[in-house]
Amino acid sequence: MILFLLACVEDLSLSYVGSCAVYPNEAYDLGQIEIGRCLSGPTQISFLTDNPEDNTEENWTIAVLNSNPYLNFTGGSLLTIPWSDLDLSEPTLLTGELNSNVLSLPSFGSTLELTEDNLALIGVRLSESARDTEANDFIHLVDLSTPNSPDLSNRGAQNGSTLTVEHDPTAVAYDQSSHRAYVANKTSGTISIIDTSSQTLSLIPPWPEQMLSSVEFEEVSYSEEQTPNSSAQLIDFSTLSEDELNDPEAEIPPLTDDFWTLSWLEGSWRLWLPDTQNNKYGWFRTETMGDGSYTDSNLGLELTSENSEHKIQTPFYYDGLMLYSKDGILMQALWSTPDQEWYDLGVILSSEGSSLSSPSLYPRLDITQTSEEQTDAWMVYTEEQNDLWSLHFALFSFETSSVNNNQTVLTSDDPTLELLLDGENARISEPFLTYDSFKEEWQIYFSLFDGANWEILRLESYDGLTWNLSEEDLWGALSSGDMASPLISHEADRSRIWYLERENDESPWILSYAESFDGLSWTNHQQIRAVSWDDTPPRPALQSTPSSTFQIHSERDGVVGQMEVTKNIILDSYGWMATALVGSHFSESFFGAQSSGGIQIDSLLFDEGLSYFTLNDDNQSSTIAVASRGIEGNWYPQQIIFNDEKDVSSPVVWKDSDGFQMLYAKKKYDQRIIEQASSEDGINWSPTASEVLPLGEDWDLFEIEPSALLTPEQTGSDYLLLYSGFDGANWMIGGATSSDGRSWSKVSQSPILSPSSPGSWDDASVRQPTVHLNEDNNILHVWYSGQDGSIWQIGHTSLAFENGQLIETLSNPQDLNWSHLEDQNNARPSLGHSGLFYNESVERPLFIDDGSNIPQIYYSGRQEILRTGKAVGSKPDRLRPEFRALSLGDNLTWESTKGSEENTSIQLDGTYDEITLNTYAPAALTVDSERGFLFVASPISSYIVVIDVRDDSTEDFTDRNHLDVEAIISTESRAGGVGYRDLWIANNKLYAINDAPEGIFVFDLENIQDTSRAIHHTDTQVGWLPASMGDERDQGADTQQSVGPGQLAINATQDKMLVSQFNANALTLYDLHMGNHGTVETEWRDIGENPYAVTFSPDGRYGLVATYSGEFFGENPNLMHSTLLVFDTDPQSDTYLQQLTRITNLTRGQ
Repeated sequence: MILFLLACVEDLSLSYVGSCAVYPNEAYDLGQIEIGRCLSGPTQISFLTDNPEDNTEENWTIAVLNSNPYLNFTGGSLLTIPWSDLDLSEPTLLTGELNSNVLSLPSFGSTLELTEDNLALIGVRLSESARDTEANDFIHLVDLSTPNSPDLSNRGAQNGSTLTVEHDPTAVAYDQSSHRAYVANKTSGTISIIDTSSQTLSLIPPWPEQMLSSVEFEEVSYSEEQTPNSSAQLIDFSTLSEDELNDPEAEIPPLTDDFWTLSWLEGSWRLWLPDTQNNKYGWFRTETMGDGSYTDSNLGLELTSENSEHKIQTPFYYDGLMLYSKDGILMQALWSTPDQEWYDLGVILSSEGSSLSSPSLYPRLDITQTSEEQTDAWMVYTEEQNDLWSLHFALFSFETSSVNNNQTVLTSDDPTLELLLDGENARISEPFLTYDSFKEEWQIYFSLFDGANWEILRLESYDGLTWNLSEEDLWGALSSGDMASPLISHEADRSRIWYLERENDESPWILSYAESFDGLSWTNHQQIRAVSWDDTPPRPALQSTPSSTFQIHSERDGVVGQMEVTKNIILDSYGWMATALVGSHFSESFFGAQSSGGIQIDSLLFDEGLSYFTLNDDNQSSTIAVASRGIEGNWYPQQIIFNDEKDVSSPVVWKDSDGFQMLYAKKKYDQRIIEQASSEDGINWSPTASEVLPLGEDWDLFEIEPSALLTPEQTGSDYLLLYSGFDGANWMIGGATSSDGRSWSKVSQSPILSPSSPGSWDDASVRQPTVHLNEDNNILHVWYSGQDGSIWQIGHTSLAFENGQLIETLSNPQDLNWSHLEDQNNARPSLGHSGLFYNESVERPLFIDDGSNIPQIYYSGRQEILRTGKAVGSKPDRLRPEFRALSLGDNLTWESTKGSEENTSIQLDGTYDEITLNTYAPAALTVDSERGFLFVASPISSYIVVIDVRDDSTEDFTDRNHLDVEAIISTESRAGGVGYRDLWIANNKLYAINDAPEGIFVFDLENIQDTSRAIHHTDTQVGWLPASMGDERDQGADTQQSVGPGQLAINATQDKMLVSQFNANALTLYDLHMGNHGTVETEWRDIGENPYAVTFSPDGRYGLVATYSGEFFGENPNLMHSTLLVFDTDPQSDTYLQQLTRITNLTRGQ
């Protein structure tokens, strides 16, 4: 649509515009004349018939939309002219003498589109009484079911004749296959959608409600034959609000139509392995992402030497440094990324008379320093002198190297040296120094050869000063032959080991791999490749880069970032936020809505396969539930125990001769007390006693809750209950006994376990003990929740007693010698407050008594709410979480759906495949019903936008951009190009009128496919047809606008195209079957001022064009007289290419 020129009303009394107009009875000015049957600035010409089955000339009617751009009349109109009333042998026909009909409309009608039942949808660009162009405008509905009697339709809102759209509706396109019309709102930059299938037309919101779907977890290793062993979830998963953006004035970004995948990234691990190439000895890189496959680097050999007797050995990688031994001397090299090579930095340690090898490095951890402040590193290495081997320990300082951006390297000045282990008659080699952050334990893994066999042992230290050889069975059945050269990576969810193994001394050394999720047993054993046939195993180097993150993948835009577990991430460009949690054993979904506010496990009868939970709902109302264990070991929810009881929690269950007994806490007013229930099967329960243990008068004044129980078989006397008491400020732990499990009395009025001394991690509260007796029944192990006033963590303590004297010992709290109190300076929690599914606290330990006597507990980790995990360890005071860890390829997936209650139209502005549309002003539309696309063009943009208007979703494909941008089409255009004015689809091509350069661009639509994301196409233009220039070839009167080609139309057989040449005052006919994409067949020139609206007759025999301004004559030289011209476009006709007639309001001399 062109930009209309609005003329002022002039004082030209008795101005005559023709017999077509309706004049006032008194004196009048221009602008006070009714348009009647006149032509005035036609913007659209259409053919229609009242009998679709008989589309012969006798049934044709021409509909002309008059916009009245110069305000010569009181308004615009829709004029219908019976084709049969036109005498095409007459060169000129007057509109006032034709048997035409008219319906008055507001001025500035911009577009006319017909439905199959002859309902005309007419866009008017200027609303009545509007003060600016940003007022919502109307689509006027006209009933043309009787073409020669146009009338306002009552199919609008409230039986009216209009439908409100947005600002400046300049084009309408109708899709008969869907009975939908699309409106281009130029100033709004939007597309409105009208449903015409019902009697009352209505607007269709393209995205009624934005929505995030439920999240699905896909475990790559899971099959129907396997039980799932991983867990992951999203919390705080929602659309964004002002609170998240921390800016009340910020515009909240909407969701996008997209499919999202969070793919677990285990990390990357690079190894340097020995090799010989071209008589050179060196090391090559190979890398894995954690999926068991390894990819060798293209760099070739590194750290090379020409002589096998002087080659580099036992390399160790640390942060760009490579430590190694050569000729019995320890040296270092620094990797230069720009040069892609190692720079030799020389000797770091040597010893006269002995040979040094196998250096291994780790930064010295000092809790008083940040990681940036730490300047020291511990290094271990081996020394051989006269066939005697020893392990040494050294403290080095860091210094800055001028190589590679001043990277830190080891200084060789005065290292502190210390003998760590004497091999005596065995060979010690390949030490690997590492730190287990969960156990807070330094470890040195090393190879030991006793003359017959190779094995891997471990030294352990809590302070780096005192080292002890581990007595654990480290490897189990991991290898039946020789093991050597360990490389260890302790990570958040597992420990990994690469090592060399061989069956016997006739076999090669094979690089192998295994991993441990609990720090005790090793699984997923894999033999990777043979690396050496030497008797002595080489020591590879390892660069470990683990990752506890998800890669965020958008189906529309690809990878858009990463999400670290337990850390909230806000994707403000996509309108959502989330936090990923990994590895819990029981999450809030386990019991559905009843556990949506958190879950903790309080009691476990392992042999009976029953477990008991405290559940919290969204309102933090608690209840108790039971689950049972399947034969494969998984737990399955059974039922809520007390359906009519709320605010019950902390069940402690045991089995006796009468069935099952339970003590549990119940809220009573503002206090909590302990009640009792019984059951025959452990599933269905009935309360039996109220307030079985009274509240105290001091430390347990307000609340008490049962926590742990030992039976008479365990204590040698009575039942022993450990319970938690609360005085309104702090928690402590007390004890109670019972001879029958029914009547209970406290062992003391004082707590048996109190908070530690000030400054300790548990100096404020202790609570929720769980217990285990050792095999000799003389040590009570207690794990408990401890708090320092803000953070809950899990600690361990133990109490020695004489066999059978436990209750008596506990009866004297003042004499209790708890182990953790004996070593206050080194006291630490057994399990810290952060992990893969929690970052606030850990609480409620529960010993897992499966008969193994391994220290293992369930516990609850809090991140907003409680979820339950498992921890295990070789030592009771140093536990490691056993997460249900993920593997590479495990995914979380969901869909986001664009939506807005406020937006009732398709918003075009946005970024699509790196193309940003800003203030895009749509002015031309065409529907491709075959493909299900709407093509949109703007005269001020060089981009054509493709909208997906058909939902092509199948079982295998989700059409995510339905009613959204499907593609962006662009092509080369000279500087200053103003875009496209009109569009038409024919011959599987898109024809688009372009203003700069003036022409008709031809686009091949073959590559425009329905995909799930918007794609920018730059290679679809296949041709170009010339057109007349704009103001450079302005003919006749000064148009005051630069408009080259105005409109185009293609006939039904798709072999002819008409293009109006606005400034050139011409009409061009193209033969689309000539040349590659068409050829100019003829051009009619000087046909009147500003030809614009064009069309073909239904059979293609005639071409029609309306001049927007027309002719200048009459009393007023500024008065424009629009015309309608008919040309013969039938090649079989005797008058082919001739102008047949001209329809005008007025002829010269009138």
